[in-house]
Amino acid sequence: MDICHHGQIKKLSLPDHWLAKTQSGSADTLRSVSIAYPADRPGVQLRFIWRGSRLPSGAGERFHALLSQPPKELDSEEIQSLAPVIVDLADEEVFCLEKALTLDLSLRRVLQIEGIWKHDPFVSRSYFIDADGTGCLVQEIAFFAPQDEYARYVGTVQEALEAMEWSEQAAAAGPA
Repeated sequence: MDICHHGQIKKLSLPDHWLAKTQSGSADTLRSVSIAYPADRPGVQLRFIWRGSRLPSGAGERFHALLSQPPKELDSEEIQSLAPVIVDLADEEVFCLEKALTLDLSLRRVLQIEGIWKHDPFVSRSYFIDADGTGCLVQEIAFFAPQDEYARYVGTVQEALEAMEWSEQAAAAGPA
């Protein structure tokens, strides 16, 4: 199954037995979420999240500046400064953050946040993408799975993401 022309993604190929669906926000918001999942495991999800609104300029500038640096692990101060970007993943009451770093995903610098949701038995690995080159428009790709199924699917998802093709606009907007 292929995800094509979805925001910054030109093409992302997942195994044939995966399915996809889209959930849009209410009529007054541009937010949308597309979900891909194995046909026999709907609780294992790769979500493509478009917020439909811009971040405040200060938050966008911090995000863009971070992605302009060489790949690195983030410290707690950097994580908190990115709370407007990573939203609930910065909230220690709801999310147990295990890893926060920048890396090159299919030749594009992104922010990766990984951890466990405290009130649900899910592990997630989320990627935050600077969608317009200013840091103010963010696209998110998030892999969610029950803790007992995460290890079974994370490799498949990671391989697909590493082979993903970015749109030409994305390549122009992203850091080298």
